[in-house]
Amino acid sequence: MDQLVALGTDGLIHLVDVAGIDEVDLTEPRVLGRPSTGFSISAPVWGAGGETVCWSESDDVEGQIRVVDAASGETVTRIPGFVAFALDPSPDGTRLAHLAVGPLGLELSVSELADGGETRLIARGAPLYWAWSPDGDRLVVHREGEVTVFDLRDGSEIALEVEASEFLAPWWSPAGDEIIFVDSAHRLVVVPSDGAVDPVPIFQGQRGYRFAVDPTGQRVAVVVAGPDADTHLAVIDRLTGESEIVIDEPVAGMWWSPDGRQLLTMVRAAGPSEPFVRWAVWNGAEPIYGVPFQPSTAMATTVLPFFEQFAASHHLWSPDARALVTVGVMRSGRPEIFVHHLDVPRPPRPVIDGTLAWWRPKRVSRLE
Repeated sequence: MDQLVALGTDGLIHLVDVAGIDEVDLTEPRVLGRPSTGFSISAPVWGAGGETVCWSESDDVEGQIRVVDAASGETVTRIPGFVAFALDPSPDGTRLAHLAVGPLGLELSVSELADGGETRLIARGAPLYWAWSPDGDRLVVHREGEVTVFDLRDGSEIALEVEASEFLAPWWSPAGDEIIFVDSAHRLVVVPSDGAVDPVPIFQGQRGYRFAVDPTGQRVAVVVAGPDADTHLAVIDRLTGESEIVIDEPVAGMWWSPDGRQLLTMVRAAGPSEPFVRWAVWNGAEPIYGVPFQPSTAMATTVLPFFEQFAASHHLWSPDARALVTVGVMRSGRPEIFVHHLDVPRPPRPVIDGTLAWWRPKRVSRLE
């Protein structure tokens, strides 16, 4: 049985056990967290390995970050002093990156999650996006057109000698030896993480674009803008250099499955002025489409416009890649969390009223 963490419309954090496709009943959601007095909860995310759940609490003036044990509901770590709106746990479970508004603008900080762990300011400025190295010891940060690698072990920094273009978060290769981003010539490029070698182009676009790297590092999904402003989604094979158009319509977000074999995208379900989307899954053949829905406000304003920042750590795919979770308004007229089983022709199943939800990952945590 898999599990979702959900931010309910009641403002509480819930854990939802989701039965398999052959089972009908759902276990009653369990309340994992309530906000401290005067605060409201936002930005929930699983910790590495699914052992903990992290979220932000604030009243827009003061705030804190809480890390809670998913089994007991006990608070493991409390990080005071931050009105954070984006949380990103390191892959090894020892650190938490968080983005907040500071006195001088956006601030990206990293907190050590061990007892008595310190918090370090990494970067300040806007726009500001980042990605964890696979070992959790480094961050690559895209800030104001610069790409910099921060080593959290010794505090060193490496500024890559390239000028970045219009993109959001960079990506690491699975081995942690390469970084993928868009340069000022509108090329999707790969550069060694130590910056010792000039970048190698993967793809040339018309202008800055959105992209996501599959978990194997072999394929890259790229939103490509054509000369007439039409857009489509292409998948590039880094081994062969071949490029294939897989969806010929505007894409609002994309998530690779954990095994890298399928690509979940969100595409517009109506005209540009309509707020509806539907998911489309590409698995090497014709895309499989879901039913239209209106994303929840949290999904529409804080996740989809910045999906690259969420795609590696916030999971819309179940761990076995057989089910999806979406959040939005469908038939009931209220925001609900839906589970879509891909193996059977079953309508999406509402599991709880809520505004955000993510599948529990299957990774090993090093946090003690």
